[in-house]
Amino acid sequence: MSQVYVSSETNSRVPPTFSGVGFSLDEEPLKFIEDFQEAAGWNNWVDSRKKELFRRCLKGFAANWYTTVVMESAAYDTLEFSSSSKSRETIVSLFKAKFVTSTFG
Repeated sequence: MSQVYVSSETNSRVPPTFSGVGFSLDEEPLKFIEDFQEAAGWNNWVDSRKKELFRRCLKGFAANWYTTVVMESAAYDTLEFSSSSKSRETIVSLFKAKFVTSTFG
């Protein structure tokens, strides 16, 4: 008889925050995404949970952008957090399009 292990969500890694205020050099959008994905992996977050927690990691200008642009989108309910397909629109691709500039890219 084989055993099945169910991994549950944890809080072992604290996710980063990002405000996007003034596109500060102190905040690197790509590093934020990388750190968020790392925290998501450590904490066993499923994609639907990543969408919710990503929103909570955004502050100020970035949080307002997410609420008014991303969440108000007609496609929000079916919008994936991320995808290996570069042609598919995701929360990560929308974030990068908004916050990654030549300074950070």
